[in-house]
Amino acid sequence: MSESAKTYSMIGAAVVLLAVATLTRPKLTSNESEGQINQSLFPDWKDASAAKSLEIASVDETTNSLNDFKVADLDGRWVVPSHDNYPAIAEDKVVKAASSIIGLHVLAVKSDAPGDQELYGVVEPSEKTLTTSGFPGFGRLVVVKDSAGKDLARLIVGKEDKSSAEGGPSNLRFVRRAGQDRIYRVSLDTDVLTTKFQDWVDTDILAMKQPWDVDSLLLRDYALDKSVVRKNDVDLTFDEKANWSIKKLTEFKGNEPAVTKLPPDEELDSSKLNDLKTNLSGLKLVDVLRKPAGFIAKLKGGKDYLGDPEALRSLDENEFFGVPRQAPTDIFSSGGDLTVGMKDGIEYTVRFGGAGVTLKSDSGEKKGAASAKDSKHTNLERVVFVTARFNPDLIPKPELEPLPTAKKPDEKKPAVDKPADNKSEAKKPDEKAPEPKVSEKKPADDKTAPPKNDGGKPDKKPDATKGSQVQPRLSGELLALADPVVDVKKPDDSKKTDDTKKSDDKNPPPANKTPPDSKSSDKTAPDKKADDKKVEDTKPADTTPVDKKADDKKPDAGKPAAEKPKNDTQRADEEAALDAERKRVETDNRRKQDQYDETVKKGKAHAKELNNRFADWYYMIAEDEYKKVHVGLNDIVKKKAGAAAEPGLGPLPQNPFDKGGLNLPHP
Repeated sequence: MSESAKTYSMIGAAVVLLAVATLTRPKLTSNESEGQINQSLFPDWKDASAAKSLEIASVDETTNSLNDFKVADLDGRWVVPSHDNYPAIAEDKVVKAASSIIGLHVLAVKSDAPGDQELYGVVEPSEKTLTTSGFPGFGRLVVVKDSAGKDLARLIVGKEDKSSAEGGPSNLRFVRRAGQDRIYRVSLDTDVLTTKFQDWVDTDILAMKQPWDVDSLLLRDYALDKSVVRKNDVDLTFDEKANWSIKKLTEFKGNEPAVTKLPPDEELDSSKLNDLKTNLSGLKLVDVLRKPAGFIAKLKGGKDYLGDPEALRSLDENEFFGVPRQAPTDIFSSGGDLTVGMKDGIEYTVRFGGAGVTLKSDSGEKKGAASAKDSKHTNLERVVFVTARFNPDLIPKPELEPLPTAKKPDEKKPAVDKPADNKSEAKKPDEKAPEPKVSEKKPADDKTAPPKNDGGKPDKKPDATKGSQVQPRLSGELLALADPVVDVKKPDDSKKTDDTKKSDDKNPPPANKTPPDSKSSDKTAPDKKADDKKVEDTKPADTTPVDKKADDKKPDAGKPAAEKPKNDTQRADEEAALDAERKRVETDNRRKQDQYDETVKKGKAHAKELNNRFADWYYMIAEDEYKKVHVGLNDIVKKKAGAAAEPGLGPLPQNPFDKGGLNLPHP
């Protein structure tokens, strides 16, 4: 028989079968059919909030396997039983799905024939039909139950009716009640009946409040072969002015650490780092895998899990390796890791393990595994191990203001000596007045003094050694009357003045007669009207001894020379002001300390909450998302503006003649 004959034969057989099915189909009476139009499919169910579980079963036709997705209220907590009771955000969604089912009204009755179930795609998915049926056309079985486990609805959702959608209700579907043959056409939004795991859970893995709360990053770049080959660690900080900086850069050579810096022509790429913050805050899970019970208990108890064989075995299976192998102290991951510090003191450690490939349909139903080598899709999933802890070093300590204190009496400056005391000290005949500061050396130590002449009269340079023999009373009076204006003379004159005075003390000149060659003796003589007048023309004379000047120095303008005794009212006012200031400082310090303590308290509570969440699960993320958050040093640095394209080469020298539009040729 030719191929064309076989084709015609098969078509004829199909026509015969269709005719038989049509003839043997149970006929619907018009009264029965019309009586169900606009009637509710589930008239006995009125309250959508009574729904406490929603189960959706479907068949993966590529693998001929049954997929079962379920969300349920377990002791007041919504979970996904099909994913080891992972926490779900399902209450509102279940109520919405329940409301859509309660609201189903018959738009048309299509058939009562069991043979039409395949045609309309309302074959019930089950283990029995999966093994006995050799034809497609499975629908989705939706089962809603109350808190007692009683069925509120069992509905099989079939194909979409596109033939009569124009001008009529949208979302037209063929459905039937489980256990009944009659097929209806209704308006149903099937988006609320999704079996996609991500649609029923909180997909935000790290639960960061805001991406800009990231305060620090530690990027560890290494490779795993037979051992850990470390490249560098980059410790980054983000300041209040939104600037990134490297706190510490460690480079490993032969696994030996050495602190280094970026090359002079490189700098951090802030835009790349800001993108990393955003991508970390938006890290989404696509699936989860539960950890072993013993491992979970260690993590929730805050105990060391690296010594637990069960935990190490689980980590190894997902390509997280304890190092060293005999007594591990650290974990290195096949996909690297990073540490994220937050302003509230939370510190995340995110480790990326092994990768596998899982193809999924748009509804989230698994379609089987494929090798990464042969796959060209982007649905590669990578396992992630996350932990969190509270790090108090991430929270700045409060800057407390010191409490003000009253001045103690012994802290006051000593009172200025009274002028009367100074005068009495200057007039004591038996005490030698201190020497003026213009001459620090003693006469006996002056080896350069010239010798005295033979005539017994003072020369221009008197003998310093003999000039030291002066009566104490005379010497004190002369020094007391000495005019310190001599200090403005040349340095050599001061020495001469000192020596001349001592020589004159030994050989005093006649009364009212001034030696012609001694200027300093003119200032020390009792009668010095002419010379004093000349000196006063240049600078006012000061006949106070040096020590007395220092003692009687006037205080600065605006400050009292000596603190006057305070009366009781003044002391009371000062004490009241001091007490008020102390209370203000104490209140302000207490406020700062309370804020710090509250931040620490909240940080610790948040860290505990996160760890309880992370402890149970490994997370699966899309490989595309992994590539956005797994970066190394080379990914976050860039060449500085104007840096040479090649290392060691600076900018090319400019032609000095090519200015001003001259464009002169090179020689």
